[in-house]
Amino acid sequence: MIVIGIRRKHMQLKITSDYAVRCVLYLAMHAGSANAESIGKSMGITPNYAQRILQRLKSDGIVYSIQGNGGGYVLAKRPEEIRMMDLLKTQEQTLRINRCLEDDGYCSRNGVEKNCPIHDYYQKLQDMMDDYLMNTTISDLLHQRVTDHIEKVI
Repeated sequence: MIVIGIRRKHMQLKITSDYAVRCVLYLAMHAGSANAESIGKSMGITPNYAQRILQRLKSDGIVYSIQGNGGGYVLAKRPEEIRMMDLLKTQEQTLRINRCLEDDGYCSRNGVEKNCPIHDYYQKLQDMMDDYLMNTTISDLLHQRVTDHIEKVI
């Protein structure tokens, strides 16, 4: 079978979210504070980009900054208190897998199906993802305990 001209699109988190997770992991692995330059360098991103990510993490209470000589960023919470859901929400506009799962319940089919099987399926999938993100912490990533949570959800 030959397939021509099909583009695959994937649901995916923004690259900024990936870097935010990596910034927090970096801080969790290093004692003391770290500046945006050293964090950015470790990930191959500019200090300005790292700074923007860290500022958003700061405004959402994930990290805080220390001013002055030798200052930088440190975690505002212990790694076991930082849930992936909270961390990703700092960078993502939404974590909903389909528009119909947003708070306004918008349906592109104008709600023509009362008990939409597709909506029900998406809701179950969303619930599993939410549960997984709510129950996975930075500590789990540090200690590679992520597969334990996957097995619980499935």
